[in-house]
Amino acid sequence: IAAQFYGVPGYWRVIAEFNGLADPFALQAGMVLVIPPAPQLVSWLLNTFEDALESAPVSFTSLLRLSPLSPLRVAL
Repeated sequence: IAAQFYGVPGYWRVIAEFNGLADPFALQAGMVLVIPPAPQLVSWLLNTFEDALESAPVSFTSLLRLSPLSPLRVAL
């Protein structure tokens, strides 16, 4: 899912965290997930992890290193 929407499979943690999933392996068929658009994703990360950026599910450095063709980078 993360690879499809953001071009980075490892961002599954962001989707899980954004949806309040404690155990992302508990996903079941038919569950509805909210996939935040790139600007909303960055805003959410900044607001949620403002005081503890090192505990964010992805690093902000990784956002800057995205391929120019990544869906997430294009949306930003």
